[in-house]
Amino acid sequence: MYVSNLSRFINSISGPIISITSTPYPSYLRRYFWHSTALLHENIFLTDNFKFLKTCGGGWSIDKLTSQIKAIVEGIERWAYFYYLKNTPKDARLDIDGSTTGFAALPADFSEKKLILNSYSEAVERWFLSFLWENEKTKFKELSVKDKRVMKMFSNFQGKLHCYTSKILSNLQIYNGYLSVYISAFRLNNGGVIIGSSCGVDENSLYHSIFELFIHCLAYKRMKDKDIRKVSEIENIIERRLFNFAVDDNGFNKLLGRIRLVNEPKAIKHPKILFQKFLKGPWEPEVKVSRVVLEGINEFTSDNENKLVL
Repeated sequence: MYVSNLSRFINSISGPIISITSTPYPSYLRRYFWHSTALLHENIFLTDNFKFLKTCGGGWSIDKLTSQIKAIVEGIERWAYFYYLKNTPKDARLDIDGSTTGFAALPADFSEKKLILNSYSEAVERWFLSFLWENEKTKFKELSVKDKRVMKMFSNFQGKLHCYTSKILSNLQIYNGYLSVYISAFRLNNGGVIIGSSCGVDENSLYHSIFELFIHCLAYKRMKDKDIRKVSEIENIIERRLFNFAVDDNGFNKLLGRIRLVNEPKAIKHPKILFQKFLKGPWEPEVKVSRVVLEGINEFTSDNENKLVL
C-alpha cells in the first residue's frame, strides 16, 4: 500500500491527519532509520494533556515511505480510539478499559489474522507490564544488542542500553505459539531508567521496544530543556512516570528488582480474552481496526507514577 491510497486521511484543515513529518536517525548524513509522525487534528481529542509526548501516529523503518505509511495507519488507530470514546464506547468495551490498550490498525490488504495478532499483542504488552509490577520477580533473559546502528542512536544520551525478553503463551485460536515481550531499558548515569516495550512473535518487536525507548529518551530531554524539576509540574500520568523513574537514582534498580534473570524463561500462562472485535468506522475500506480486551487488565493510566507502565 502506498501513501496515495491513504491520502484522503491527510488534510491540513479538516484532518483527521493534518501533517506528516519525517526525520532520519541518528543524523541526516547517517540515515540508518526514518521516523515519521502523523499529527492528528485537535478536534479529534476529548482530552490531550501530553506536553512532551505527542498524541499522534508514529512509524519507524529503514525506508522513509514505509515509515510514513506506518505513521498514518497508527494515526488512524488513535483516531479510531477517540471516535469510539466519543460515540459508542461500549461497542469497543471502553467501559471495561478506557485506555488505548489493545487497539491495532493495518492497511486493508493485510490479513485479518495479522490484525488480530497485532491487537492481541498490544493488549498482552500492557497486561504483562502491569503483571511485572504487581508480582514477585518475573523471569527474563537479558539480550545482547550488537547492532551498531542502534547504538549510534543513543550516543547523545548519557547511560547504557539493556534489553530483556520474556514469554507468554498465546490464548488465540489462530496462533498456538507464544509471544515474546521485550523491555528495552536505558540506565542513565544518575541511576535512573527510561524504558520502551513491545510484544510480538518475532525479533522485530525487539526493535520496536528500542525505538519506543528512543522516543521516551527524547521526551525526557525535552523535560530537562524545559527545566522540569518535580513530578508535580507534569500533568499527564505517562509523562509523570517517565520523569519519576528517570530522575530517581534508584530507578534502574527498582526495575531490576522486578526481574529474575535466567538463561531461558518459561512462558507465562496467558490471560483470558474478554473481547475481540473489528471496529467499523470512517477509516474503512482502506484501513481495518481491531480491539482486544484481556481479563484482569487494569487501565494502565489508573495508578500513580510509581508504576513504570508507559
